[in-house]
Amino acid sequence: MFGLGGSSFSLRAVHPSNERGGWLSREHNSLKGSFVVPLQVQVNHKNSIQKKWYPSKHFQYYSQRSYALVNNEGNVEKQSYKQDRLEHDYSSKHEDVYNGQLGKLYALYRFTRPYAVMSLGVAITSASCLPVETISEISPTFLVEVLKAFIPTFLAHIYVVGINQLYDLEIDKANKKRLPIASGVLPIGTAKAIVLIATLLSLSMGVMSKSPALLCGILASLMYGTIYSVDLPFLRWKRDPILTAAITGFWCGIGNIIPYFIHAQKYILGKPIIITKSLIFGSAVMYLHGIAISIFKDIPDVDGDKQSSIITLSVRLGKEKAFSLGINTLLIAYGLGMIMGISSSSSLLFKLTTILGQSAIAAVLLLQSRTVDLTAKLSVQSFFMLIWKLVSAEYLLLQFAR
Repeated sequence: MFGLGGSSFSLRAVHPSNERGGWLSREHNSLKGSFVVPLQVQVNHKNSIQKKWYPSKHFQYYSQRSYALVNNEGNVEKQSYKQDRLEHDYSSKHEDVYNGQLGKLYALYRFTRPYAVMSLGVAITSASCLPVETISEISPTFLVEVLKAFIPTFLAHIYVVGINQLYDLEIDKANKKRLPIASGVLPIGTAKAIVLIATLLSLSMGVMSKSPALLCGILASLMYGTIYSVDLPFLRWKRDPILTAAITGFWCGIGNIIPYFIHAQKYILGKPIIITKSLIFGSAVMYLHGIAISIFKDIPDVDGDKQSSIITLSVRLGKEKAFSLGINTLLIAYGLGMIMGISSSSSLLFKLTTILGQSAIAAVLLLQSRTVDLTAKLSVQSFFMLIWKLVSAEYLLLQFAR
């Protein structure tokens, strides 16, 4: 395959479209004038192949592309650099990234699911800013109070992701071996202690805030994590796709918006509680985003879910149909967002920002969806990360439809 000793190879960067018969796949002519990088390398027993495929800096620019080894006979060996680098960094076979004190902090960082933390921060900030009517109301005091609301919610989030990883340990060993608990880097006892401490601190801070709205937001997160993951009678809704969509939509569209809107309106700004049209529309739009998240997150995990008798939409309908359903759900959400912008009483600039913003997000979604290879787990996971970015962008756009 690779050949050792004195064999020579040339390294070519090949766009994924070539493998699927895309616009670059025109026999050998497709490589002429495109991004072909010839490189002669000598490989021997002492020169590690791993060193060639896992450079930390030199090939970062090409991390989104596929690579091929072309030997002297013209045989092509396809190699995904990004996938190999990811497996090298995070798989249970390469736990060196977790060594030392910094490694332990990195394991804790991955335990918290940082992509979800960033989206949570944007959601709370956006919901807290919805009651703001003038720019003067966004004072340093206001920002500090929003941060105070985020901290206990972040701790509740640790409970959500922690309890999920603890109850999904066997599933994660099949689907997500790089996670700290599944890989054995983070001991189960330590993870349980982290979850318990985070939960107690979250509830304590919620009570001390003297804001029933904030406490409700924290309880909503804890309830979501419990209902979704805990394996007890009438719980663990993740086993049913309809219940999964319902609880995830509730978490994104209601639990992450309404309590923090009321908290900011009454307990930070001191205004009477008024449920606005923008709040209702925003909750509906984000509820649909939650449903889409519940669909996309299970697509790369079909094999492990089948083994664990978890009947997700991807298992029941197949990856292709589930993927299309998720795309269509988001497009409906963007259409509703446009209607929200058109019907709002905001200025013309805000209306245009809402409409153009929703259109831009929809365009990004459609363009990127065409590049997804549903048979490649990394491709689906990368698209799922994009969905979280689009969710954050949608939370921000809520500010312009009032």
